[in-house]
Amino acid sequence: MNVARIVLLLVTFDVSAADEPKQGGAKDLKGRWTAVLIIFRGQPAKQDAVRNFEATFDGRSYTNIVGGKLVEEGTYTVDDSSTPKTIDFHITTGPDQGKQQLAIYKLEGERLTMVFSEPGSSERPKSFDPGTSVVKAVFKRAKY
Repeated sequence: MNVARIVLLLVTFDVSAADEPKQGGAKDLKGRWTAVLIIFRGQPAKQDAVRNFEATFDGRSYTNIVGGKLVEEGTYTVDDSSTPKTIDFHITTGPDQGKQQLAIYKLEGERLTMVFSEPGSSERPKSFDPGTSVVKAVFKRAKY
C-alpha cells in the first residue's frame, strides 16, 4: 500500500470518527450505583429515601429503582468532552415519560455526582452547587 493511500485512510477515519457522538464516558458509568446523598431543591432528602435509591446504567439505557420498585427508565447519551461532562436522559417510563432531562456529572473513582435540571427543561445545570438545580445526587458504585 502506498503512502498516499495510507494518508487517505487516516484522513477518512478521522473525519468519520469526528462525526460520531461522544460516548466515552458512557462505559465508565456502566453498573449499579447506590445513592449516598440526594439534595432536592436545596434540601437534603431523608436518609431512608436516599438509602433505598439505586440507579443502573448499561451504556445506553438506565433504570431508577426506589425500595426495590422501578420508578423510571429510559436511555441516555453522554458527552465527556464538555466541561463539566454532560448527560442527557430520555425518559421512557415513569411520571415524566416522554421528557428529556439534562444533567452534568463528574466521576471520581467509585463516586458519581450528578446535578439534574427539571425534566422537560432546556436549561442544563452549570455547576455542582445544589442551590442551582432541581436535584443533586451523589452515588457510590455498588459492589455485587
